[in-house]
Amino acid sequence: MNLKKFSLALLLLLAGVACSLGRSSGDGPEAPTLPLEVARFHTATPTDTPNALPQPDTPTPIPPTETPVVETPTVTPTATAEMTPSPSPTAIGAQAAGAPAALAGDTITLPATPTIPPPPPTPTDTATPEPPPLPSGRIVFPVDDGGGHYDIWAVELPDGEPFFVMDRARQPSFSPHTGQLLVNHESSPRGEHIGLIDRDFTWLGLVSDTPEDEYPTWDPGGGRYAYGNPILLQEPLTQNSLPFIFVPCSLRRPMEEPDQKCRDTSGMSKLVAGAYPVWTDDGRIAFYNFRGDRGLYVISADSTPRRTGGVEPHPQLVLPVIDARPSDVSGLRLYFSTSNLDGNWEAYAINLDGSGLTNLSNSSDSNDGLPAASPDGRWVAFVSDRGEQWAIWIVSSAGGEPQKLVDLPVMVPNPSPWGQGDHDWTRERITWGPDM
Repeated sequence: MNLKKFSLALLLLLAGVACSLGRSSGDGPEAPTLPLEVARFHTATPTDTPNALPQPDTPTPIPPTETPVVETPTVTPTATAEMTPSPSPTAIGAQAAGAPAALAGDTITLPATPTIPPPPPTPTDTATPEPPPLPSGRIVFPVDDGGGHYDIWAVELPDGEPFFVMDRARQPSFSPHTGQLLVNHESSPRGEHIGLIDRDFTWLGLVSDTPEDEYPTWDPGGGRYAYGNPILLQEPLTQNSLPFIFVPCSLRRPMEEPDQKCRDTSGMSKLVAGAYPVWTDDGRIAFYNFRGDRGLYVISADSTPRRTGGVEPHPQLVLPVIDARPSDVSGLRLYFSTSNLDGNWEAYAINLDGSGLTNLSNSSDSNDGLPAASPDGRWVAFVSDRGEQWAIWIVSSAGGEPQKLVDLPVMVPNPSPWGQGDHDWTRERITWGPDM
């Protein structure tokens, strides 16, 4: 019992004694006397209980322990009708993206603690890819001999040096089928004719016999060819010489043909008035028409009087341009030169339907032209005097940055690889054939 309770009990005892004395001295009847019991007080000895507090002057020692690792459990509360959980950021994002909202009774999984990804690796320098290897094959081209005639030279790709092939020849054309060469041969006493060179560069002889035959082009099948002649036919009204394109029956000389129609080169073998023929892969011949509506045209190679019975053919326009020089074809892609599209001589490509015109050489301060396609059609070679040095350059057939292949040889005393007049470089041709 503590001191406060003890004091209260003592006061109650004294009050009871005073009350008894008062009742005994009065006039009234005597009140009954209650038995008096003296209370005994003692100090209780405290005992330890589960809820007992430690004495303030005796601190309870805390045994040393290791720092516990607290693992955060994953709590999955169940939503009820009385309590709707607040949506988590993941749920909000899902609803914004069109996902259905959680309904009452659904189990909502709280988002896991995001994992911090490791830092990205330090970037390292990557090796620059090597350029594709140069194409193979061989390119044949004319070089002026310094005396008014051309010689045929060749270069083996990818890294050969130019070498001499044949004298007194120009305007070469490779057969895509046999690898043989047609050339304008200048050694005949009657003037220029079309000659044939085998794939090993041996001379096989003449295939035409009319004077001034020029600019031969192969039938893709390898059994025929076409060529131009500027003097064989005349304009009916003016009697002036009229350049025409002709298609012989075969590689025989016309005088050796058994069929009379095949011998008549000036009548039955003529195709159309024009120049610079190129035989296309789909059986037509592209050429430059210099009369009327000038430009690049195509016409069926079988439109000769020998094939049609004299019906006048109707060429189709590819590109209206003045003074264009077709030089090669690959598939349905025609290659040509002109100075009347960009103000200077450039090498171009165009589809035979008139679409896809591309400037391949693209150099405003040089003369460029005579484009020739590689056998696989992926590259185009052309001549250029950029850098004040005539050379052969190559470029992707889709266009791009040209790269120099080889310088053209120069024969003393002529400082240029080209002749003059009707031997001007714009009337020449280079050709790209398969490997030997």
